[in-house]
Amino acid sequence: MIKKLLLSLILCAGVFAFSESQLKRALGSLENFKNEKESVLKAEKDIGFYKQAAAEGDAQAQYSLGVMYYKGEKVSKDTEKAIELWTKAAELGYEQAQFNLGVMYETGEGVIQNKQKAFELYTKAANQGYPKAQCNLGIMYEEGVGVNQDTQKALELYMKAANQGDAIAQFILGLKYEKGEDVIQDNKKALELFTRAAEQGYLEAQIHILNILKISKNKKGAVFY
Repeated sequence: MIKKLLLSLILCAGVFAFSESQLKRALGSLENFKNEKESVLKAEKDIGFYKQAAAEGDAQAQYSLGVMYYKGEKVSKDTEKAIELWTKAAELGYEQAQFNLGVMYETGEGVIQNKQKAFELYTKAANQGYPKAQCNLGIMYEEGVGVNQDTQKALELYMKAANQGDAIAQFILGLKYEKGEDVIQDNKKALELFTRAAEQGYLEAQIHILNILKISKNKKGAVFY
């Protein structure tokens, strides 16, 4: 309909000097404008849906809307608003919100840094089986941050997270098997874990594997992995 209207206007104005390519460009510009307008309207509709659902106490909507505010996607970036929404979702037991909020308290981004609070939030999310929280909680246990140091508890959490595919946990666990730290040394197991992490695009694991290959090559045929 819009295309027909534009063509009618062009013809009525007597602008027959336009070439076919110029007409196509004009129509293309109009189509792009239409698509952009539709995208904006769709985004506004999506935001409206999330805001309404969040206001009605939907934890997933609160979490998702919080992510949008944190990243500045479809809305103006607002870390304070993100934290407010994640707090509501976390109180309703939404594990991803508990994890995100834990990161904020651990790093002090947008809130007063509170390692103990971070530990509590990671624990809640980890108890629901969230692998990223299990990994971060493992690091806190290993380093004795926000809790008494417990390397065995850390190892247990790393294993749970690694088994669920968390790349960071796989890499950390790989280092432990490589060094024989808190586990029996097993280079084959270490390489397997490094590979699993590397296949997910985890850069440190990829670099570590390259270093292993360089070392093995320089040992004149000796096989270490």
